[in-house]
Amino acid sequence: MKKIMITGLILALSITSSTAVFAAENTNGKVAAKSVTSVQAVKDANFVDQLVEKKATNGGITVQGTGVPTSKWTLDNGSYRYNIGSFDTNIRTNYYFTTETGEIDVSTNFKPVNSGESTDDVEVVLYKIGSFGYSSRVDSQYVSSNGGDSASFTGLSSSNNYYISFEKTYDGVYLKGSGTISE
Repeated sequence: MKKIMITGLILALSITSSTAVFAAENTNGKVAAKSVTSVQAVKDANFVDQLVEKKATNGGITVQGTGVPTSKWTLDNGSYRYNIGSFDTNIRTNYYFTTETGEIDVSTNFKPVNSGESTDDVEVVLYKIGSFGYSSRVDSQYVSSNGGDSASFTGLSSSNNYYISFEKTYDGVYLKGSGTISE
């Protein structure tokens, strides 16, 4: 299947017309463009949907993007409750967390959006926000994709900031869920 898609992309790109763009200096010192290229887009690229997450906000959870959360939630001031309307590959908290006890506990209750569907377990991934806003994966645990479960991360530093991501294999099955993050 991959070979067919790659071959299709190569064919689509090879039959699009292209014209080089040249620049020349006029006698008055200005640069002028001589011609412009028009590029045709590939219209049937459904496989790209696997790489793009739906843009939606669901309760306390937001879609995982390229950045890390910028809002802080202090867990010793209270648990963080979340509701996820649906996700198919990954979704992260829109808050980062601090912990005074060195522990972050995540309760989960996931179910497929469409009854009768099933999928692999969900990976609960703990990330640490480091210098300059970069994040690094600290640890992960698997929880049930159909029912209640929990994950616990211990030995954490009270001086670090952490966030949670819920991740699963792309298989076309959307999950919904809720739970709490506490210490």
